[in-house]
Amino acid sequence: AVVSTQSRSRYFCNIFIEFGLIVWLPLMYSANMCGAAQSPRHKCQSLTQDDLLKLTIATGGGLLGAIAAMILAQCIGRLKPLRVASFIMLLSIATMFVCVNESFTFATTMIAKIVEAFVNTTIWIMIPESFPTCIRSTATGFINGCGKIGGVLGTACVYLLFYVSPYSVVGIFLFFSFVGFVGTMVYDRETKYEILQET
Repeated sequence: AVVSTQSRSRYFCNIFIEFGLIVWLPLMYSANMCGAAQSPRHKCQSLTQDDLLKLTIATGGGLLGAIAAMILAQCIGRLKPLRVASFIMLLSIATMFVCVNESFTFATTMIAKIVEAFVNTTIWIMIPESFPTCIRSTATGFINGCGKIGGVLGTACVYLLFYVSPYSVVGIFLFFSFVGFVGTMVYDRETKYEILQET
């Protein structure tokens, strides 16, 4: 029960941030924001070719994060890389409050997408290894359900608060990344050497 609760909370936080960033990035780029320093006007704006290129690169970074997670999970283990990636995600989201220039903002959002995909992949490597077969499907269903709720809330959060205060959106992302990081530090079970039991 404890493992399931910790897995649900970590996955909820991660998917909240993932879906929130999916909505946040196009809004941020189309509003020509630098970090979260300005409150954008509420109007429909099309993305420029430069914005689309940034989105493509940032989203493609998620693929790199997933590949890196698979490699490090096999070489090092699951827990240490998960903790490091969660900490980097916390830092990258915190830097969204800082406005240096557009390149800095792009770099921090791309890092956030890479480590978010890394964390997500590592969590899904660990989930089957954390439960016996007799409850694995049920536990996975509950964890996945929590992630879906996180995705809906993350998306709604951005749409409801972005034009009111971008700071509040980044603050919520930061809160959930902090909760996710604490969850990885509390969880102390390395599953790399777990043998999947057919019981």
